[in-house]
Amino acid sequence: MSDERAASPRTPKKPMAFTTEEFVNGALLAWGLTLLLLPALMFAALSIFGCPTYASSVSCSMSDVPSRLIVAVMLAVVGAVLSIPTFLLFALPTYALNRICERFAHPAGHIAVNAVLGLIVGAAGSFLALLFLGMVGLLTIALPSALAGAIAFPLAWRFTAARALNADRGITARCAWTFPGVVA
Repeated sequence: MSDERAASPRTPKKPMAFTTEEFVNGALLAWGLTLLLLPALMFAALSIFGCPTYASSVSCSMSDVPSRLIVAVMLAVVGAVLSIPTFLLFALPTYALNRICERFAHPAGHIAVNAVLGLIVGAAGSFLALLFLGMVGLLTIALPSALAGAIAFPLAWRFTAARALNADRGITARCAWTFPGVVA
């Protein structure tokens, strides 16, 4: 374990530095959390705003819960497939932005940056989905995607950063939420 701690990229000048492996793990976790949140948020948006309309005017019954649930899951599955190019498109800018922020010692700055980043990535992915599907229903698709990203990105950062900082101190808990020295 001492070899692992010696290899830590974190220094007093860059207390939140990270390795490429830590970034990839965090990015994949953010993607996965976004995809997990998407069906629930889509269902909520369908319940509030109604069903998006297709260019071919396919009707969608909003009077019953199973219809909204099926539409939400279908939209989430399409979103999952279309999130692959969005993920690849935003991976490098996300990496660069987090490299810029590695000098911030306090987690709040990172959480805020990643929340805004998740909002932008989620919104961009939803616009890709709207263009691909030829749909109208911006709030029904864009809002849940943006919210899913805004929730998932800071959570993924928090889990990944806490785990890395705890590993530096020799704490190897599988799931670490609390930062060392920070009261949750």
